[in-house]
Amino acid sequence: MIKRLNLVKISVILVMLVIFHFTTGLFISPAITNFVITQLNKNTTAKISLDKAEIWPLTLSIKLINLKIFDPDDTSKRIISVPQASFRLSIFGLLSKRMVVSHAVLNKPEISLEGREDGSFNIQNIVKRTQPQAAAVKPTDIEPLKNKDVFGKVFNVIKEKFSKKQVEAAAQKRKEQKEVAKIVENLPRGKLIHFKSAKYLLEIVDLDFNNATISFKSAEGNTIEITEAKIQLRDLGIDPNLGMRLDSFTVNADLSKDKLKLGGVYAKGISRYVHDEPNLNLDIQLKDVNLKPLEFIYRDSLPVVVEKGVINLSSRTSISPERLDSKNDLHLKEYFLSPKENIDISQGFMPIGIVCDALNKLGAIDLNFDITGTPEKPEFKGFQESLDKLIKPVLSEIGEKIQEQGFKALENFLKKKTKSDSPEGTSQGEDNTINPVDILKSILGGKEESK
Repeated sequence: MIKRLNLVKISVILVMLVIFHFTTGLFISPAITNFVITQLNKNTTAKISLDKAEIWPLTLSIKLINLKIFDPDDTSKRIISVPQASFRLSIFGLLSKRMVVSHAVLNKPEISLEGREDGSFNIQNIVKRTQPQAAAVKPTDIEPLKNKDVFGKVFNVIKEKFSKKQVEAAAQKRKEQKEVAKIVENLPRGKLIHFKSAKYLLEIVDLDFNNATISFKSAEGNTIEITEAKIQLRDLGIDPNLGMRLDSFTVNADLSKDKLKLGGVYAKGISRYVHDEPNLNLDIQLKDVNLKPLEFIYRDSLPVVVEKGVINLSSRTSISPERLDSKNDLHLKEYFLSPKENIDISQGFMPIGIVCDALNKLGAIDLNFDITGTPEKPEFKGFQESLDKLIKPVLSEIGEKIQEQGFKALENFLKKKTKSDSPEGTSQGEDNTINPVDILKSILGGKEESK
């Protein structure tokens, strides 16, 4: 006999669940906002403020209103400001007594990044440092970085991360994290044994930033803004002891400085471990980027000064401890290059100033080159060939002009010298002596001037 469903009881249960859901979200949540903030401040060194938190139990979602995070080294400086953020929790994470967010969305966040001499950023200090502090960095340790641009500092950080010493240390740390610890808890009538492995305190599977604004300030005080940014972070982990982990990111945004738009940027990165060795894949695209306002990023890495220019760049790079593979396509237009002062560099037998003049006459530069080798010893392939192919016709023209002007100057000099050395009373008739200039022209392949 089929039992009839008790619709009345089911309806009562549903009504109670709905009441519980909205009561928690609208009335209980504000009361526990202070508790949430206290817990967050316990697990970070940064000061965190929050106007309101709404918890919706049936949908396992949380909504935060006006979240602000301040720099732990200077609480007057705000690092992150989010008018509205929503999080959806993972039921499997809750069952394992961990905070696992399956999806999070931050609407119109404002992020203030500040670079430091060692290549790090202020945002890295948000995670609480429970480990013993490292020894203070001596001025001599960071002296080589002071004269480097942002590109040089980032490259040094990458090179350090993929160094043999760091790779071995990271492998040992990952091995320890995989080990299961046995924790024995003494009870009045026996013992309770827990088996625990290292897990991140907070894990976010998908984190999206909608219409984000990022203000960047370098260690030297140079600034740039990233506006209208759509940022996607995947598999983000934060823990006081384990630090921070990020498996992949995607950025699509505009660049600006002092309200002036400078172009667009697209960047995608994937980080993973293969046989306990880090591997990083990067895809970077620059779209009509104005270079002059951004010169603090690259100026120390180039032998020339970019007085003006608009660049389009496509770069795909794969980095591992023993391998560096980067394929790059560069297009530069509306540019003017000049040699740096007090730098003695030549391109083959041509001074860099002549090379700049040759490039400036082209109107546009297209270079295709690869970077191979290792992170510690990168090797450029194809760059020299592409550059030589571009400037060879112009340099040939310049060489001919130099040769022509040189012959004329030498001819004038020799004529004056011959005239001054000739004895008085020399016949003014036909001169049958051999002209040294003609001999020099025949040796060097000089062309006879038409008479």
